[in-house]
Amino acid sequence: MAGHSHWAGIKHKKGKADKQRSKIFSKLSKEITVAAKLGDKDPAMNARLRSAIQTARSANMPKDNIERAIDKSSVNTGTNFENLRYEGFGPENVAVIVETLTDNKNRTASNIRTIFQKAGGSLGTQGSASHNFNQMGVIKINKDEISDEEILELAIESGADECVSKDEFHEIQCSVNEIYNVKKNLEKKINNFISTEIEWISLNSVQVSKEQEEMFDPLNNATGKDLLSTLEGKYGAKSAATFLNDSGIPGTKFKDAFSRGYFGGTQNFVVFDESLIDTTRRDQAVKIVGDEPLAGAPGNPNIPGIGRVRIGPNPEIEQAAIKATTLAGVPYRPVARYTQIDPNIANMAAREYGIMKHSPDDPIVASAYEKMIEEMMPQYDAMLEAGIKPYFIRPDLGDPYSNSPYEALIDIYQNKRLGVFPTFDESLNNQVANFGSDSSFDASGNPLLRDSGRLLGGLPATYNDIFRAVHDYYGHGKSGVGFRAMGEENAYQSHAGMFSPEARRAVASETRGQNSFLNFGPHGAANRSASVDDTIFADQKTGLMPR
Repeated sequence: MAGHSHWAGIKHKKGKADKQRSKIFSKLSKEITVAAKLGDKDPAMNARLRSAIQTARSANMPKDNIERAIDKSSVNTGTNFENLRYEGFGPENVAVIVETLTDNKNRTASNIRTIFQKAGGSLGTQGSASHNFNQMGVIKINKDEISDEEILELAIESGADECVSKDEFHEIQCSVNEIYNVKKNLEKKINNFISTEIEWISLNSVQVSKEQEEMFDPLNNATGKDLLSTLEGKYGAKSAATFLNDSGIPGTKFKDAFSRGYFGGTQNFVVFDESLIDTTRRDQAVKIVGDEPLAGAPGNPNIPGIGRVRIGPNPEIEQAAIKATTLAGVPYRPVARYTQIDPNIANMAAREYGIMKHSPDDPIVASAYEKMIEEMMPQYDAMLEAGIKPYFIRPDLGDPYSNSPYEALIDIYQNKRLGVFPTFDESLNNQVANFGSDSSFDASGNPLLRDSGRLLGGLPATYNDIFRAVHDYYGHGKSGVGFRAMGEENAYQSHAGMFSPEARRAVASETRGQNSFLNFGPHGAANRSASVDDTIFADQKTGLMPR
């Protein structure tokens, strides 16, 4: 769903490469500018600038961009960046060095401290961790360029301190001041380099067997929760558990689904030795959330990292719904059973939404949307009074409900929290985001883009942000329904019963219309089985479909 669902908050593949490249170039340009400002503008006389330029070239940054970044160092922009280094210790007392480039050291210090704390680590003093590292120039070369024997000889001739040949690349280390000269010598025989950077090299390492190295290799970029599942995927559950148990690891723990970088949270445990499990309690494998599911609802969803969960309606949300509709002067129409989608009606709705015009200036359309806004605000207030603490999800920091959107319902039921993807995405320079897969769609005039005058998680919220929150709370949460085709239809039924007939027409466009187009429109067949990244979402048009 483009406008309100948690699926909508995840960035789509379209345009990802360009955005990522732009981010990289922006970061590299900043480093070049700062390096030139702090030292000589001649790379031959400025080691830091040489390294920055070499890194930029390795990333295929155009020459013009590099030159503009150097020229900017002479311009007084009013923004002064500082290079700061923080040292501390992560989980299991792992030494960590964080290097930052910032225009606000107070804000950065606070952010870094918070990150350490949320990860279970601690921020240390200058020198507390750096003695475990050497700062070195590191040049990486693809193994297809040169053999192990040749690179070793060439590295010695080029003045390098160390040469290590790994599985996919050669890594050459040298002093920071010599990185420019070493690379210049290497270029006599090598044309392509993976990267040229200044890195902190650990002084201490742990020797492991070939078997251990192969077993743990998939975990290089994995989070704690991925440990067992990653190994299972490559070696099978039994082999993975046996290996870990034989290695002296009878189990592991990791932050639960609601703790990922946002809250203190609790811990989940995976045990590899079955003798440690109380088999008398295995009948509790299916967790129960809410009341009995609606008649006709699908079975218990299997949520990765959580297991089978029986999710049903929430009586607390029902009471909040009654209070909200009473305040708004709207008759409340509760739902009694789970509705199966009629493909013929869904196809018709998809067709009508496809041809519907974006008409925010149409008086009838505008009136329906204003009525929807008027009636949903008491819903938001009642939600807050029920103790729900909504917050904005930062897309650039990850989705706390990435395993399954059902995690949002569990978050509501058990923790009284609800994450909402922001309409204006800070990671995209506060541009309107998540309004469909067509980046050319112009959403201007949409009344939901206006400031609501309310806060969401302590931050200003648009009416669209408010609608996303109340729809997930009263639509999905009240009835305990999912986020795919049938779940969204039932969420519409649940939430629409809290609006007047006029407002319901706008709600239908924002929910049923978008959902029908997504699942039964021209891309419907592919969308119903596609991953989120591959899903083609409907544009969030402001209009009304036929009654």
